[in-house]
Amino acid sequence: MTKIPYEIPAEIRDLTAKSVEDARKAFGSFIEAAHKATAQAEGTANALQSSAKDVSAKALSFTEANLKAAFDHAQKLIQAKDPQEILAHQSEYVKKQLAAMEEHGGTPSGDAYTFSELERMFSDAGFARSEIHPLPPSIEQVVISHK
Repeated sequence: MTKIPYEIPAEIRDLTAKSVEDARKAFGSFIEAAHKATAQAEGTANALQSSAKDVSAKALSFTEANLKAAFDHAQKLIQAKDPQEILAHQSEYVKKQLAAMEEHGGTPSGDAYTFSELERMFSDAGFARSEIHPLPPSIEQVVISHK
């Protein structure tokens, strides 16, 4: 076999070597970014899972307490002997339910959550945005969160 007297010019080899090195660096940057994104996703998933568990547990607890109170109230109404007793039971039930609502909306220390705290909790639970709306004519407000 005869040797072809052709040599690849140094400029072409240099350009090819630089292209390969640039591609290697780009790939390294891509892999590094992928690792960071994976770590962030895992952290977010863990936080979301933890928040979801907390929210679910609280919701179940609140639901259980509210249903128990409703059944207890129904039992008292059934046993009432006159309209005044019914009104007394109804008034007592409403007061207890309002107190329970305040308790359910509060922090472990008993204070009400601020909108920014609620917004952060909803964000951790996977909601994209939260809004606060007044409920006129009362001083109450409602928070609405969107997925």
